[in-house]
Amino acid sequence: PPLRSRFQCLRVDPPSPTSIYASLPPSKTSKSLASLTSALLSSSSSPDHQGLHPTFPVLTLPETTKLQSLFPEENTRSLLSTAYPYSSNIPSTSMTEGMKQAAKSFRLACERLGFPESPQTSPYVLKSVSSESTGTATLTFSSKNSTVTTPPLPIGNSVPKPDDPTFIETPTHSSALTQMLQSHIVDSDILILSSKGGGKSALSRKFCDTLHYDPLLFTLYKDLSSRDLLQRRSTDSEGSTSWQSSPLVEAALKGEVCVMDGVEKLGAGTLKTLQQLCVERECYLPDGTRLVRHDRYDEVEDKLALRRIHPSFRILALGTLEEGKKSSLLDDDVSSMFRTVHLPELPPGELSGILSSRFSGLDRGVIDMISILHNDLTSSRAEDAGVSRLSLRNMIRVAAEVEGRGGGDEHLADAINGVLMKGLLPPFQQAVLDEILANAAITSSHATKIEGEMDALIADLKMPAPKNPELVPSPAFFHIPMHDEIITNLLRSFLSGSKATLLIGNQGVGKNKLCDRVLQILNMEREYIQLHRDSTVSSLTLTPTITDGKVVWEDSPLVKAVVHGRALMVDEGDKAQEEVVGVLKSLVEDKEMRLSDGRRIVDPLKASPSDSNDIPIHPSFRLIVLANRPGFPFLGNDFFRVVGDCFNSHVIPNPDLESEVELLRKYAENADENVLRKLAGAFGELRDLADKGDITYPYSTREAVATARHIEAFPDDGMVKALSNVLDFDTFDEQGWKTLRGVFNKHGIPIAEGRRSESSGIKVDLAKREKVKDVREVIWKPDFGKGAQGRAEVVLLEAKKWTLPAPTRTPYQVEEGRVDKFTHLVRSWNGGGGGYYSKSRRVVVGNGEAGATVHVLNDGPVCINSFSGVTGGERTKSTLDIEENIPYFLQSSGAAIAAVESDLLVYFPASNCAMFINPDTGACKYIPIPGAHEVGVMNGVKGFFGASSKKRKNESGEGVIVRGGDGDEVLLYQKGGDSVCLLGDFVKGDGTARWIELGEDASIDVVTVGNWSEGECEFFVHNKNGGTAKVDFDTSGNYNVSKAKGKCPVERMQIVSASVPPKHLEEDPTCRGLVGDNVSYATTVGKVGDGTFYVSDREEGDASKVKVHLSWEG
Repeated sequence: PPLRSRFQCLRVDPPSPTSIYASLPPSKTSKSLASLTSALLSSSSSPDHQGLHPTFPVLTLPETTKLQSLFPEENTRSLLSTAYPYSSNIPSTSMTEGMKQAAKSFRLACERLGFPESPQTSPYVLKSVSSESTGTATLTFSSKNSTVTTPPLPIGNSVPKPDDPTFIETPTHSSALTQMLQSHIVDSDILILSSKGGGKSALSRKFCDTLHYDPLLFTLYKDLSSRDLLQRRSTDSEGSTSWQSSPLVEAALKGEVCVMDGVEKLGAGTLKTLQQLCVERECYLPDGTRLVRHDRYDEVEDKLALRRIHPSFRILALGTLEEGKKSSLLDDDVSSMFRTVHLPELPPGELSGILSSRFSGLDRGVIDMISILHNDLTSSRAEDAGVSRLSLRNMIRVAAEVEGRGGGDEHLADAINGVLMKGLLPPFQQAVLDEILANAAITSSHATKIEGEMDALIADLKMPAPKNPELVPSPAFFHIPMHDEIITNLLRSFLSGSKATLLIGNQGVGKNKLCDRVLQILNMEREYIQLHRDSTVSSLTLTPTITDGKVVWEDSPLVKAVVHGRALMVDEGDKAQEEVVGVLKSLVEDKEMRLSDGRRIVDPLKASPSDSNDIPIHPSFRLIVLANRPGFPFLGNDFFRVVGDCFNSHVIPNPDLESEVELLRKYAENADENVLRKLAGAFGELRDLADKGDITYPYSTREAVATARHIEAFPDDGMVKALSNVLDFDTFDEQGWKTLRGVFNKHGIPIAEGRRSESSGIKVDLAKREKVKDVREVIWKPDFGKGAQGRAEVVLLEAKKWTLPAPTRTPYQVEEGRVDKFTHLVRSWNGGGGGYYSKSRRVVVGNGEAGATVHVLNDGPVCINSFSGVTGGERTKSTLDIEENIPYFLQSSGAAIAAVESDLLVYFPASNCAMFINPDTGACKYIPIPGAHEVGVMNGVKGFFGASSKKRKNESGEGVIVRGGDGDEVLLYQKGGDSVCLLGDFVKGDGTARWIELGEDASIDVVTVGNWSEGECEFFVHNKNGGTAKVDFDTSGNYNVSKAKGKCPVERMQIVSASVPPKHLEEDPTCRGLVGDNVSYATTVGKVGDGTFYVSDREEGDASKVKVHLSWEG
């Protein structure tokens, strides 16, 4: 009440249709426009919509009528859409419910009045600009049916510029440019709206070039106040303060266009303070002066404190519509200040046309793939994949990179993954993105890498000598394969002319080192600036120092780099506020940036030699930004989301295992490589846990290198103490410490269960491999008699092709045995996995593509689990289902397995059949083997082992496969059986079989191989009832069986394998063999070829250890 009593009130109602019609110039549509306006005003003032429904701007009707008279073929709805943006094709997700209702009301009113739907493009196209006199020109438009020439219009005073070859004008751009020029005709300011990277800046430059303007760029940010939009205080070198005009005021006085980039970033109400300037061309400035429209200024005699606004002055505001976010640029106040031009998403045909016109060296198929991806990567699909939609700017960047690498599609996936930052996504979102790319026929590159590509690029470099060599980085850098690949990509990017580069990744992955190494190769001087939470826009451009008691503002590293043509490294780019780093977009994309002292960095082509405030950008200037990935735990801003699409972006991952081991070896040359491999493997698993969210801290290569350097400098400290420098941070988190301990223990690095202090004097180091000592040597030289003779006829077999389902692949974990105690067990893992009742039966070692592969045959159900990477590297378990996919007549009980190079042979004794399987693909063949009695083999040695006192039970024992020589010859038998089958020629052929029958009283326990050559072979049969026999046979099928005199003195001893071990074991003088049944482990001394094994059974104690020479002569 106290306030109201001091004021008097006047209510202003919406004008009536009659008054609206009377105010409009005569035209065919004046009456319809008056009726439309009256209907919209009534709708907005209804009780249901009052305060929510945007009000129709009545003051724009005379302008619309003028444009309709000048452009008679122009659609009325299109003309109204710039004044009333809710009638245009702006996405509904950017509008409030009241705005959507306004759009609906507008559509219904237009339908009642007979206004046709708006076409996608304008029928008018600009044909020419003719300068009438200084500061004015006439524009000529043409359509299919007519030509329109405008009256003289105010334009800029700059020299006409040649057409920009990088701007490809499409029908959509041409229509938007026509709408902008029509707004200029009626003396209106313009607001351009589009999605991010949609071409607003390029269209604004085209508009200014067309009308001979020299635009003044005003980059906006959130903290900009309404006063800063007009003027701000500045301090000179003498300490005096003064008011400094903003680009907006300068443009108003000079008659130029002020491009206000990023109006959506301004705070609520900040932009609206310019309403008087936009609508009435009048504004009060903070310094006490007033901007006045040119005609009013000319009429006033007392011009004190008045400043004339040039008639050519225009404001060009650029705003971004964010997907799914309501835009404040569409409310009543803002829409009354500008005529709004919405730049829609370009149709596929226009996108393809832009790419094909700008990049002639690009394959047509690549352009089609990019267009298909742009259509498939919808907003919902992009959200599922955790990426942004592919903007026009991104598409151009992808096309430029692919063209620079030959123009083919082999590098398309890499380029797209780079602009979408695929390397920062979690695995499940990477899988979604891969699926989207696959739908567009874009697959990851499998092109062969050119060896020495980095060296070739360096050899071709011809860089000038630096003027200041001390500014060229000289890092302590060690080359590893992964970093060489990244350096090659960075060099290629630099040499192709890229001015802005973004390196983004976790902390400690080597971003600074990589950048410094590239600059060292390029012999380029470097300026450095590090951002932080308190960094401001002013601190980016000027640095305050105190000289002789006075505050002196010196050029920041950014300005020095721009002036002298150096590389500016902006470190910790994610730490500053988004508004601070957002101003880098103007420097990168628009080649213009205003400094805090009034100077501006500009494109050399736009710099005025007579203006000391213009700082032209040096041609050699490069901008490099280093940033961590956004969010937890670095708590930085999303730099890539803000301005990342303006940069040539590179994701820097942690090195792969082999690269990291090589890097650690460079820092710790005297450390055991096995120790470094365990260290790298443990840190790699910790990073995987961090990516999955199981732990919070992403342990980096920096910590691994610090540990390796500690081991190198203080070898007596041991691994655990070296790790304590890194891990003691985590000792206060009980659950986290438990997780860390499990990871390091799994990799063979003993971490204490409690938080034990190093002051206890206990030193723990990793166990070393030692030879077994104090063993006794046992040599048995049996005497074999003459024996009995027989003949085994050859049977030609017929193999049948079969296919098993492809194996399923999953990672597996191993547990290191020598973690907190000494043991002969090196490492172990679960070999089962076929089902709840799965039981491991047989283990063999083969040579796969990734080296040694352990194959485990399981029962219940029968399956083969193949474990690769058991000695290091990536560990993968492949499961091949046998039980449900073998022929129905095969009985899987008692099956046996053997490795034949990289393939597997499985023997089914109950069905007398074998299967030869490729474990990587599941392709196989099964080989039926007729039984001994079926082929009519005579029992020439019946009762050789002597008659048994008890009648043998007719039961099928477990099958066994014994390798013969190096080729495809094996011995097949059943435990407790009386026959041995020699199976051969099964790798490339169908196979052959010879049966050697030992007599119905025989009960075979173990068969081992002796001398084996092409002409003669021998093997030994150990009977369960006691006794050993030697069998000699030749290629013709004749064989001789002789019994040994005496008994082996070693009880419970079982020969594991007499065949030559896999090749990878021959290279390791202390390798471990895989054994079963009564033997728990075996290790060799020296080369495996000498046949010397140390064997220990499951009983404890050294007395059970024996040394056995696998020589069948003794």
